[in-house]
Amino acid sequence: MSHDRWLIAKVDCNKNPIPHIWSSTLVRRDVYDRLYEQWNNIEHQHWQNFIYEMCVELYFHNDFTNMLTPKKNNEYIGYWFFQQRTDKSKGGEIELSNGSIKKTLSYWHNTILIIETNKSFTVLPRKHELPHRPFCEVYFDSVTNEKIKKLLS
Repeated sequence: MSHDRWLIAKVDCNKNPIPHIWSSTLVRRDVYDRLYEQWNNIEHQHWQNFIYEMCVELYFHNDFTNMLTPKKNNEYIGYWFFQQRTDKSKGGEIELSNGSIKKTLSYWHNTILIIETNKSFTVLPRKHELPHRPFCEVYFDSVTNEKIKKLLS
């Protein structure tokens, strides 16, 4: 179990329009692929190893249609995207805003959005409702929350 596994490049840390991390390199591709194959099977050894090694708590969701009401009072929440292989849609689905500045992010496979649990964003309407856009709601332990806080300060 090591917090060194959370290797977040400074380029993935953003202060505007709201502080957030947007990373597609947080989880190695081979690890992501193994987890993708066991989607929604939290008891599988791949998921259990990942949860233990990364010090996270996860909840599966079958479609990314709106921002969640956080289940935990943690300082940060992650939205980790598991794009279906049949999904050929183009990006531009997530809008961050501070009232005057807006930024649009795209739902892509193995990409994570990390924000403070008290911040909000908008999921923009899609042209087609299928395929669904699965994602994991991710909560971090206190050591990782502190690391995230330092990266975003």
